[in-house]
Amino acid sequence: MNSLTINGTLASPGATRVMILARRLDELFALERCVRGMALRVIALACRRSEMMAAITRVAPDILIIEEELLPATGIAHGTKMRERWPGMGIVVLRSGAASNASVNAATVCRWMAEACEEIGIAHPFSIVDQTAHDLFSDVLGRIVMDWQPLYRGLDGSIYGFEALVRSDHGTVRTAAQILGLAESLGREEELERQILRACARDAGSPALTGKLMVNVSVPMFMSEVLGSPDDPLLPIANRVVLEVNEHGAIGSIDRVAAQSRRLRAAGYELALDDLGSGQDYLARLLALEPSVFKLDRLALAGCDHDARKRRYVQAIVAMAHEEQGLVVAEGVERPEEAELAVALGCDLLQGYLLGRPARRIHWEAGSPALTNLPYCLPALKDELSSTRRQVA
Repeated sequence: MNSLTINGTLASPGATRVMILARRLDELFALERCVRGMALRVIALACRRSEMMAAITRVAPDILIIEEELLPATGIAHGTKMRERWPGMGIVVLRSGAASNASVNAATVCRWMAEACEEIGIAHPFSIVDQTAHDLFSDVLGRIVMDWQPLYRGLDGSIYGFEALVRSDHGTVRTAAQILGLAESLGREEELERQILRACARDAGSPALTGKLMVNVSVPMFMSEVLGSPDDPLLPIANRVVLEVNEHGAIGSIDRVAAQSRRLRAAGYELALDDLGSGQDYLARLLALEPSVFKLDRLALAGCDHDARKRRYVQAIVAMAHEEQGLVVAEGVERPEEAELAVALGCDLLQGYLLGRPARRIHWEAGSPALTNLPYCLPALKDELSSTRRQVA
């Protein structure tokens, strides 16, 4: 059994007392779930402000997690004074709403507690917390599942394919932000990505997931030797897969990226470029990746129905993608007017909640009909854009 050191004494897992004080029950429960998985003794309270000082004194926790707004109720103006009152206590002072942030997970709380303990020079439980966080991640890794969101062809409403979005069936770490945040904090991103590739390959056998499958990969995974190798779970279906590089900071050497792009295309993969027409390194990414699919962010379409100048700009960059023999995806389509506008601007594919929310494979196996009532653009707008299209051409 692992052990940990707190305040200079040896304790067994579960003996360390962590007290949580929050104003709202949702934040209280969010923190409690994170800490509960660490095999620590947790006291989570939503007590009256007038009772907090007595509660802290009575419990005498090793670590106190408290919202900043609750400090005045203790009669202590800020965390420094509180640390003077309880010098042997690790104190985590949170800003309002921090606990309900989607990216907060067990590893985040681990870091908060470690910083609180280190600040006052006491030993902290991170020999056990780190292991517990790794155990948590391993559990999450075994429960990785994929949601799939359909992409429809704009002209006839038929299904082009589906985009894979990572989820987990774990009780507390479920969303993509939570999963990726935990993997990053533990340095286990590649392990997660390999599991995602396996999950995508497993789902790809479903007869409901027809057409192309869009799979997001990080720059390190894209540049690794995994993709296109015998160890690549997607290699047998590479001709159905469109790889989208989901990070676009520094992509590194243009020559290396271009060489890797050629290698992956030779293996059968297609490549996608997101944020069409934006970003400082957009041209470098375009030249290096030579994508066949371009993704137009929903912000690019926002306001186009009221701004003729913006419509002409968007149409011009869509025309550029078409000159590269690429298909353009309009992301985040949530209203019929946005679908109309995207089709009018020349977008080939539509994706968004209006057309289909992300769902598990089993949902689409129950039926995923083509769109038979796909809205088309308003005649006046269509005429205007047709005229502009001729000018751009």
